[in-house]
Amino acid sequence: MLDVEALVIKYGPFLALDGVSVKVGEGEIVGVIGANGAGKSSLVRAIAGLVPAASGRVVFKGQELGAEPAYQRNRMGIALVPEGRGLFPRMSVEENLMMGGYPLPERQRMAPNMHRCFGLFPVLRERRHQLAGTLSGGQQQMLAVAMGLMSEPQLLILDEPSLGLAPIVIGEIGERLKLLRASGMTILLAEQNANLTGNVTDRIYVLQTGRVRYHDRPEVLFKMPEVAESFLSI
Repeated sequence: MLDVEALVIKYGPFLALDGVSVKVGEGEIVGVIGANGAGKSSLVRAIAGLVPAASGRVVFKGQELGAEPAYQRNRMGIALVPEGRGLFPRMSVEENLMMGGYPLPERQRMAPNMHRCFGLFPVLRERRHQLAGTLSGGQQQMLAVAMGLMSEPQLLILDEPSLGLAPIVIGEIGERLKLLRASGMTILLAEQNANLTGNVTDRIYVLQTGRVRYHDRPEVLFKMPEVAESFLSI
């Protein structure tokens, strides 16, 4: 579904990504892990169209995205749940979900999509009229994921969904990701939490200083001493 080929991202003289290649097949959850500054957010933002590439290609469902703007990539089926959640704190849960569904070409699809999100995250139904900014951190993250799902994406990209959450909440997020995979959703997960990533993904890319250092299934990667020592403690 997604092919990132030799992607180079620069911020002025700073090289954030240096020839990174990543593939995500339909129905997979693929993880990207690495320390702060490894290039995870630059990668997912480039895929979503928020950061221009200096060189390389992003191909989605056989179509090279080139200079397609972020809003057009969203309409094509790519949804990014950004680091920091990107909620509208003074709007209700329900209003935030409606904003997530804004790209839908048919308004009548809004209600069934919201119903699906409430089924996946029941707490959001209970708090549908509550302001998003008053939710707990875990509830806000659930709302952010639900907002991404509202546009009916074919590829859901999550950037650091565990950031700032308690371990029990991280576990809940992981279980929801497994449910999404069981439903056929394709997910690219950029995470600093290697344990969460290892529990939910089919394959993992390990980024280090803007390059792919390792790539394999989690059960293989995490048996490698150099990976376990450097990244399982992240």
